[in-house]
Amino acid sequence: MKPVVSPKELALAIGVSESSMKRWADDGKITVSRTAGGHRRIPIHEAIRFIRETRSPLIRPDILGLESSPAATEVISPSDAAERFGRILIDGDTAAARSMMMALYLEGQSVADIIDDVVQPAMQEIGKRWEHDSTGVYEEHRATDICIQAMTELRLALPQVPNAPIALGGAPSGDPYILPSMAAAMVLAAEGFHAVNLGPNSPLASFSDAVNANQPKLVWLTVSHISNPAVINRSVKEFFDWASQKSLQIIVGGYQIQGMDAAALQGVRVGRSMRELAAFAHGLNTGGRHGKTDGNGSNGKSLSDQ
Repeated sequence: MKPVVSPKELALAIGVSESSMKRWADDGKITVSRTAGGHRRIPIHEAIRFIRETRSPLIRPDILGLESSPAATEVISPSDAAERFGRILIDGDTAAARSMMMALYLEGQSVADIIDDVVQPAMQEIGKRWEHDSTGVYEEHRATDICIQAMTELRLALPQVPNAPIALGGAPSGDPYILPSMAAAMVLAAEGFHAVNLGPNSPLASFSDAVNANQPKLVWLTVSHISNPAVINRSVKEFFDWASQKSLQIIVGGYQIQGMDAAALQGVRVGRSMRELAAFAHGLNTGGRHGKTDGNGSNGKSLSDQ
């Protein structure tokens, strides 16, 4: 994906005239910068925003440096998207996975919807193959790598918010799963946060150091694997107690959240899906009610495991 494009390139990509694109730029419908020579340039995330908001057809994705794959761009109903994405992952078609994820976003789906409705169920089905076929192991590992590449490209295409509030998070020690926290970071970036992802297997002491260094407005924790319940419950409770003294907003979730003690989660928000995370983050950024917990600090749900 190109970092910047010219008005001519974007016009060719969506099938309009260069003069129309320049006029829209002059009218403020698309933000441009100027080179030292006075030529207009459009950041790729701004080009993506324009395509998405205007529902412009992306005729030549290659001009923008995006993947173009027939396997991913055929007309597909939302209900079939997860199955299609799963087949693409099983086939090991990285180009198609990147193309399909970007196409879904350009069509107007939110990042949270793409994760909850497409990526999560596709990966869940691939994970089930472990139980029946030894090839399921390598297929899941390969699918994870493909998802990482597709999600990384999509995150680069998200709008850039100047002076965005910081959100920070990851998965605790003993939790090796990469995708859940990566997905959370991408959802938060789409909601206008600068997301700092500490990734999998991060000691809670590192979380504390990162909080002190970054002063985040929001902290997230994904729990997809618990190797030692007593240790994780104790360390999480200690961290949450410490963080609450700093008036941090905290949200926690993941497939194994039900394996944690209620006492460890006292006073924090618990979410069941990436849509809930998006709503919570949106509420924090707009001062709405979504940023508040109920009486016991939880709604009894957990962020879905990816």
